[in-house]
Amino acid sequence: MKIRNSFILIIVFIILISTAIYSNVLNITMEKSILQIEEEKISQLSKIISYQLDEYILGSIRTVETLANSELIKENLITSNQFYSEIPETEGNEKIVALNDKWLQIDSETNPFVVQHLDNEVSNYLRKHKISQPEWYGEIFLTNKFGLAIGLTNKLTTIKHNHKYWWKGAYNQGNGKIFLDDRGYDESVEGYVLGIVVPVYDKGEIIGILKANINIIDVLNQSLTDYESLYKTLKVSVARSSGLIVASKGVESLQENVSEEISLLLQHKTATNFENETTLGRINPISITFDNKNIEFGGSNESIDHSSGNQGESWHLLVFVEKKEIFDGLNDIIRKNIMFISFILVTLVSISIILITHITRPIEQIIKDVNIIGTGNLGHQADIKSNNEIGILAKTINNMSTHLKVLMISKEKLEVEVKKRLETEKQLIKSNNTDDLTGIYNRKYFNQKIEEAINQTNRYKDENSIVMLDIDYFKKINDIYGHSEGDKVLIKIARKIETLVRKVDTFARWGGDEFIILLSRIDSKEANIIVERIRESVMELDYGKEERITISVGVTTFKENDSVDSLFTRADKALYKAKETGRNKIVKIEV
Repeated sequence: MKIRNSFILIIVFIILISTAIYSNVLNITMEKSILQIEEEKISQLSKIISYQLDEYILGSIRTVETLANSELIKENLITSNQFYSEIPETEGNEKIVALNDKWLQIDSETNPFVVQHLDNEVSNYLRKHKISQPEWYGEIFLTNKFGLAIGLTNKLTTIKHNHKYWWKGAYNQGNGKIFLDDRGYDESVEGYVLGIVVPVYDKGEIIGILKANINIIDVLNQSLTDYESLYKTLKVSVARSSGLIVASKGVESLQENVSEEISLLLQHKTATNFENETTLGRINPISITFDNKNIEFGGSNESIDHSSGNQGESWHLLVFVEKKEIFDGLNDIIRKNIMFISFILVTLVSISIILITHITRPIEQIIKDVNIIGTGNLGHQADIKSNNEIGILAKTINNMSTHLKVLMISKEKLEVEVKKRLETEKQLIKSNNTDDLTGIYNRKYFNQKIEEAINQTNRYKDENSIVMLDIDYFKKINDIYGHSEGDKVLIKIARKIETLVRKVDTFARWGGDEFIILLSRIDSKEANIIVERIRESVMELDYGKEERITISVGVTTFKENDSVDSLFTRADKALYKAKETGRNKIVKIEV
């Protein structure tokens, strides 16, 4: 075969292989990078929408509180309370019950008895506010401190309310509290409402309870669709902890549930990233609906005038995007990039073929010259005087010989640079396996080590143990001192435990305020000693706070044919039992 044809075949082969490798590497690298970028974008978007929903509900509460604190309402409450306070308690209760019974027997709003409740200065005042925002307000009504309604915007089912869960929640045994009544479907507005119940105070004492039912579903849907332009496949929903969907575009409220996969994540009540084969997303708690010392969020499953009420659940924001949309843009970039590279390579091939076809001089002398240079004689020069392609090749070889001299001089510098790059790669691997906050291993690295430990146990019958620990009442630390102080506590505890475990053990942050330890090649008795030392040491740490911080610990020992899931299940069950039975203790489950 002619050398020209050999060169052409080699060049074409190199082009094909290079293009294939480049395409594969580019695809893997860009896919990973774009997923990380999109995951962060979705996380930020969920935070923004969650914040907007929290602020909207807080703003609604302030509006209702402003309405409740009007002088007209306070004056009428004082008058009503004074009337019932001046008669014996038993007689007052009987009077209120009798009024409620009479109310229940009347259907018409034109009945004089009903009219006197609907047509008074308090009712007219409340109705005026309702009319000013008819699409926002549902029912508004006011009760005195005995639970009797003294102002209503329309005829309710009852006028006695002190037996109802929302009234008791807001009255709070005389201490007062904002109560958000997630009541579900309300017949009075034929739609989904959120009841805002606020106590009315006078001189620090509760004198009445005001409740305003607001049509929240339209606002929710608007907030959930404000960012649709960011993604074509963006789906934003609000769901209860049970998985029942409160609001989502194209979904009727409280008629559908999220998938079982998502429902399990809602039970953790923490912000969680979500990814499966087709979807990328974020689950974010709506904080105002979680444990709050000033605001209670809840409801009742069924009542006379509403259904599908909340049963002590919280709300979560769900933000999902289809991966196909993300990767469509990525594939387009990769395709254009490959086309450009292919064009460059094809151009080079064409130029090479043209040059090769013009080679007319024998190349034996060139081969001899190259062999001489290859023996280390970098001062040798190819003696070809022609001006054709062989002459150019000879000049190129001579230039290469000169450059090799320079490169040999720079060898030490190159070795230093290679060493630096290897160190950089080592640091990168370490950063991928460690937790950003505490500096200990992360969950990803721990999952690798636990797989190795299971294989080791099954093969060599080694004894290994797994320890899951959780900081007791950590949320309280964040609530009182702020998340920055909470982070300091996490770091201090991690540093302390790191000094108590052996080098052969694996200590990692599992997530939030949970840590996990793999104790390698020690029996159950030794594991108990180490874990107890950890528990006591954490309790003795000085955090600069009056409160003593403790941990609850769950321990389990590997057994033959254990899987990752079975180990984590036992350890998690042990940890849950430790917290459930008093916290600051160690619970071990062997089987």
